[in-house]
Amino acid sequence: MSHWNYRVIRKYHKESDSSTYQIHEVYCDDENMIEGWTQSSVVPMGESLAEFRNDIQCFLKAFQKPVLTESSKNGKEVLALDEEISEINSGHYPNYLIGHG
Repeated sequence: MSHWNYRVIRKYHKESDSSTYQIHEVYCDDENMIEGWTQSSVVPMGESLAEFRNDIQCFLKAFQKPVLTESSKNGKEVLALDEEISEINSGHYPNYLIGHG
């Protein structure tokens, strides 16, 4: 079953020779292979405070997964594991959000 999740993506900016980190929705197929991702970064949101809090919790889970980076392969944009970032932040952030509100 295909699915999506939030992931941290490092984007390199050639014109300034710098990188930024952003959160995007990443879409995967049944074998968990990346099929696509949002062109622009996303922001947390919800129609209620509880939904908003839940979305932020999902954002924080992105830090528990390997960082991805955009690159070009055969003239096509692809996502790959960022070889420059090896640490995964297991973090304790969601603990602050559970049960409050």
